Amino acid sequence: MSFEDIFFKLNTGVKMKSWICLVVLFAIGTGVVSADEYRDFLSADGKAMRGKVMRYDARSKKVTIQRDTKQLFTVPIRVFSEKDQKYILEWEFNKVFLSDSSFKIDAKRQKVKNKNDNGSINSSSKNENTAYEITLQNKSTSTLAGLKLEYCIFYEQDKSGSKSVTENGVRYGKLDVPSMRPKSKQELMTEPVTIYTHELDSDWYYTDGRKNKISGDVRGIWVRVNMKTKSGKVITRDFCMPDSLSNSQAWATSSKHVGVNK
Repeated sequence: MSFEDIFFKLNTGVKMKSWICLVVLFAIGTGVVSADEYRDFLSADGKAMRGKVMRYDARSKKVTIQRDTKQLFTVPIRVFSEKDQKYILEWEFNKVFLSDSSFKIDAKRQKVKNKNDNGSINSSSKNENTAYEITLQNKSTSTLAGLKLEYCIFYEQDKSGSKSVTENGVRYGKLDVPSMRPKSKQELMTEPVTIYTHELDSDWYYTDGRKNKISGDVRGIWVRVNMKTKSGKVITRDFCMPDSLSNSQAWATSSKHVGVNK
């Protein structure tokens, strides 16, 4: 079906199938583009129309367009010019990547007790390692490529020999993410953070006023996934566990080691 045929049928009132669509906002580069934005499209043979993309099915390679008259039609993507085909595919990748229902990011905290725990006749010491298993799930029918994953694990550690000083640390890392096929899942493991604990037995204490116990805690993880689009722009998804972590911490681009971490 040509653009001319589509326009004729739309303008003569042929009933089309209705689509219930959510308006999706997504960021591209430094700007924000709305899925509700109308633009001018060209057919492969040079005919023009004004509309917006409402849906793209990667399996059938068909796109649903809404004209500025609010009428809908669904056609193969090959009907459009090469430039507009690229736009439609990028629209789909952006929508999939930035939607939690299509591209899900999750993390699970895992603690592994160090086997080399030790102490003395009047105290006990241990190192506890905490890592995160990050899960990426592509629930869409599109392949996601050009992904890069970074993470920050935030933790705190009492300073040894101090009366009340607690130091804040961060473990920054990167993980390789191959292309994600439709309906696929990947599980990736971070480097661990080590929390050191030292405690005097109940009937012992320090004469200089130091705390009888020094310890620390892992505050959480911030995951950042970047995707480079076909046009060269980079879009970003952030995931924090707990959700409020980004309110108290700033994203870091390098590690700050404290305690026994190196």
